Amino acid sequence: MNRTVSLLRTNLIAHVSKRNKAYLGELKGSMNDLPQPCGSWKTNHEAKQRKYNAQLAIGIGFLVATILFGKSSGLFFFNGEVPDAPAPKNDYSK
Repeated sequence: MNRTVSLLRTNLIAHVSKRNKAYLGELKGSMNDLPQPCGSWKTNHEAKQRKYNAQLAIGIGFLVATILFGKSSGLFFFNGEVPDAPAPKNDYSK
């Protein structure tokens, strides 16, 4: 009985199937896998520059509007004028 159990164990558990396939290793990327450019580069460049220039103009417009609003509402004080007299000094030694 002990022999039949050992034969069953070796036949059922230890059997490894043969796959007949070689390991090719990791596939490496090459220049052929990269996307190819198509169309005119000049039209694409001009379209991108129009978009970037519009974003720049909008950003500068918002900056100028923010500075003007802050200056007119009194939120910003740029110290552009020289005061008539220096501020009085407080003497805390007394």
